[in-house]
This record gives sequence, structure tokens and C-alpha cells, in this order.
Amino acid sequence: MKKTLCILLAFFMLIPIIPVMAAGDVAENAANAYFKVGNEYYSTLRGAISDAANARDRTVYLLKDATISEYSLKVPAGVDIAIDLGGHT
Repeated sequence: MKKTLCILLAFFMLIPIIPVMAAGDVAENAANAYFKVGNEYYSTLRGAISDAANARDRTVYLLKDATISEYSLKVPAGVDIAIDLGGHT
């Protein structure tokens, strides 16, 4: 009985953090972000492109100068995404 109760308690404690884990590329606030899509801020280009593919405005905005070391970035077939550098490099 105790073991079952412990497992259930652990399960219910993890439920609130599942969305946070799925959105791991979302920056905590605009000051920590390099990219923006709609009203969401991102620390990685991969996360921004992934969400831009499903956004109404499919534009990824670069918010400040950045060094991008990600590789193998994929845009879904049939989706056009614009990257607005906004004068940044």
C-alpha cells in the first residue's frame, strides 16, 4: 500500500513540470532571449524555428547579436519561415 501511494504521489508531483520540460528552449524572459516568435522568447534558434512552423506569423526575430552553433536545423516541408535579423549579426 505504501509503495503504491508513493508511486502515485511521485507521478502527481511530476505532472506540473511536463509542459516546462517540453518547452525547454523557451527563455525565462526577454532579457535572456535571442529569438522571438509571436509573443514567445527563445534561447535557441532550433526552438524558435520549431514553434514558428506552427505560428500564425512565421517570422523568427533575432533580438541581439548571437553566435549560433546549432547544426542540422530543419524546417518542415511546405512551411516558409522568415528570419528577421533586425540589424543584428
